[in-house]
Amino acid sequence: MDGLAIGIAGIAFAFFMIMSLVAQQTFLAIFSACLLGICIGLYAFNVSPARLFLGDSGAQMLGFTLAAVGMIYTPHDLPQASSWFVPILVLGVPIFDTSMVVFSRLIHHRPVFHADRTHTYHQLVAWGLDPGRAVLAIQLTTLVLCFVAFIALSFPPLQATLTFCGVVLLGMLLLVFLALKNPRTEE
Repeated sequence: MDGLAIGIAGIAFAFFMIMSLVAQQTFLAIFSACLLGICIGLYAFNVSPARLFLGDSGAQMLGFTLAAVGMIYTPHDLPQASSWFVPILVLGVPIFDTSMVVFSRLIHHRPVFHADRTHTYHQLVAWGLDPGRAVLAIQLTTLVLCFVAFIALSFPPLQATLTFCGVVLLGMLLLVFLALKNPRTEE
């Protein structure tokens, strides 16, 4: 799982940096650029074989900062109905992973805060992907969701909301499939 959190965060910060420039939110663009630079610098030491580990505190700091940037980001000259879902799509992979883990633990009657291997990364590795390809697949999914968010910004409100709903429906189907398919993932 080396490079996973830092890679997802770097992709999201790159998206927010570019989109903040377009939205004329200069401070947010500079802040996102600084955090993107940090992610790029850390990524060099966090890819396999990792020489630096974020740990829970580092990953939580990245998640908190991404959530804050997502709340501050407001697209310029776009109706709220066409842009409210952008941070949700950009952060779709972490949201999906957290939802899947909680759902899986609940349906299998396991404590929600008990560690196991129900995360998306562990599921992909259990299905035969090597760790590097599992990380790459998750990062590419993050990139695709960022592009969907970028493209949906140009849609009228109804079409943008329908696009978001389609992505959420696809994510929910995948969530249920993954949560039910691989129940033996405890450590």
